Amino acid sequence: MKALYDGSMFTKSQLRRQKAIEKGVCVQCEKAPPEEGKRRCTSCLRYMVQYNKKNAAVIEPRKKEYRKKLRIDVIEKYGGKCECCGEARIEFLAIDHKNQDGNVERRQLFGRNDSGSYSWYLKLKRENKRDDLQVLCQNCNIAKSFYGRC
Repeated sequence: MKALYDGSMFTKSQLRRQKAIEKGVCVQCEKAPPEEGKRRCTSCLRYMVQYNKKNAAVIEPRKKEYRKKLRIDVIEKYGGKCECCGEARIEFLAIDHKNQDGNVERRQLFGRNDSGSYSWYLKLKRENKRDDLQVLCQNCNIAKSFYGRC
C-alpha cells in the first residue's frame, strides 16, 4: 500500500483508478471517456455486466464475505463490544452516532438513498477513528433512540 492520496491509504490499483478519474478516462481500459455519471466507458461496462452474470456463482459469495469482514473490522476498530452493556457478539452490534445525527451524515453521503451501509463502513475503515461514533448492541441502540439512554 502507498500512503497519502488525499489523506488515506490506497493500493496501487486504487491510485491508478484515481489518476484515471482525474484524467477523465475509463478506470478499466484508460482509453475512452467514461459514460456520463460512470467511471467506465460503454464497452467496459458491457464487458463487466457479461462477466458478472457469467461468474455470479463465484462473485456473490465473495462479495458477501468481504462485506461481512468489513463490518467486523470496523466494529473491532471501534471497540468490539457494546459501550452500554458490554455485549460482544458481533451479530448484535452496530455503529452508533453518539450525537444521534446519523441521518444527517447518511443524507450528505448518499442523498435520499439510505442503502449505503457498505460505502459507509468502507469510509470508516479507511479514515481515522472518530470520536462521535461508538459501538452499541441493537437493544441499547434502540433504547437510546426511544428513551435517550440505554
